Amino acid sequence: MNRKRRNYNDFLEPKKKLFKSSTGGKVLPNCIGVWRFGEGDVFTSVPKTWSVAQCISSLRKKLKEDGDDTGQDLDLWVKNRCIILDKKKLLSDYPGLAKLYLIRRPESRDAPHRYRTSKRDVTDPYSDDTCVIMTCSHAISPDNLYAYAWNKINNGAIDVTCPAIPDVSRPSEQCAHLWNFKDISIRACLSNDEINLFLSKMFSNWLEKQKNVYLCPNCDEAQQDTCDRSVIKCRYCKHSFCVKCQGPVGFAQNICTNSECQQSLPNVRNLLRNCSMRTLVDVPNCPSVRACPVCSCVIEFDEEDSCKHMSCPRNTCQAKFCFICLKVKTDTYYWPCGGAYEQCDPAKRQIV
Repeated sequence: MNRKRRNYNDFLEPKKKLFKSSTGGKVLPNCIGVWRFGEGDVFTSVPKTWSVAQCISSLRKKLKEDGDDTGQDLDLWVKNRCIILDKKKLLSDYPGLAKLYLIRRPESRDAPHRYRTSKRDVTDPYSDDTCVIMTCSHAISPDNLYAYAWNKINNGAIDVTCPAIPDVSRPSEQCAHLWNFKDISIRACLSNDEINLFLSKMFSNWLEKQKNVYLCPNCDEAQQDTCDRSVIKCRYCKHSFCVKCQGPVGFAQNICTNSECQQSLPNVRNLLRNCSMRTLVDVPNCPSVRACPVCSCVIEFDEEDSCKHMSCPRNTCQAKFCFICLKVKTDTYYWPCGGAYEQCDPAKRQIV
């Protein structure tokens, strides 16, 4: 028997009519284009000199003119950088902006009647908000579900698991039941734009964990390069870009000439060579800046009385190592240099 293949479009809200672009489908000079998820043509253009708040105000007016303003809260998303613009900042505070996506928030996050429960919120047991029941039988309010899921995904996760602790006498053991994204989207009352926002960020997180796969900054299409080149040409839009800084590269160039990209390695070397020395867990003369011994990601130790064990913040690495001796943890349970506050011999300044 043939079965229809299901995808995320099966549970999206019905598509609304497409609105005609106010700029004739082109981005105006000295402006930044704003798109709506699912539409090919640019929705409108905003001057590069505006603040983010001015952009939001202008977009709300444009939506009202199109008969699509329902008083929803609005945000702007930079897809290729995976960031939501701060409404207190200027567009000029984000160098290199070329493409923005409009995010319309839902008017409310009232718990759907079908999933309502009298159980307490696993993330906030003192909350009086109405909760929804999850597939693992634990409960959470729609607002907290959105906040928890977005926090996990915004910090590099691909999957969202239940944070409940069934046995308070064993606080280290979580429920950890996998929450399906479809269940999250329905119970958290995600808008169409928020669903696209989550999927875009989840895809970006997955992309960061793949070797030699990059997202074209011009057309947002994924590119795979098995030759370890520093400059690649998009097979879809023919745009050439640097895989390190994402900056454009001129035709027929094989090396990025972006000043920031060229200076990054010397700056890292200078930082490792001249960083201050400090005492960590009673071990003197430890450099305050280290490069991850696996991927060379730079990490500065700036927390007082913190332990010596570190996790690389880069999603594609996440290696665990000692900040003092630089030994990498390879065993599931044990560190090669002892406990988090045990002394060990400090490694010398690094050279990369």
